[in-house]
Amino acid sequence: MICIICSAISAYKWYKSTSEEYNEVLDKYRNIYFEGEVISSYTKRNSSLLYIRIDSANIDYHYSYKRGTAALRIKDGIATLPIGMIDLNNVADSIKVNADYVIVNKNNSSMINYITGNDTLTLPLSFWPGKLNVLDFSETIRPEDYL
Repeated sequence: MICIICSAISAYKWYKSTSEEYNEVLDKYRNIYFEGEVISSYTKRNSSLLYIRIDSANIDYHYSYKRGTAALRIKDGIATLPIGMIDLNNVADSIKVNADYVIVNKNNSSMINYITGNDTLTLPLSFWPGKLNVLDFSETIRPEDYL
């Protein structure tokens, strides 16, 4: 019985800390909007990033990285968007990693749309880097390579 109570308390504490971290992320990124064509992707340690040539955005520059919680870089018209842990046998993950176009937080929707051909996957706003570290995230991609 004591074991069950301890497990319940641990689960509640984990849920509360996770919820607080997610709300912190939402507060920090809630007003950022961008959309554009996916020009490249990067996968390492089963985690992926999308490089997006921005067509429309409400911000020119942003850089943040918090290990295990959230990361985003917008610089020189390119957004570097982490899409977390990837399992290519999962249909949703396959759509994310193969997206042609991405829309992030349009009209403050707190949603991300991954568009691949005729498929659109809409997920809650997340900038979770998965197992990528700050060095992986800082890889540079030059816009002129994709003009």
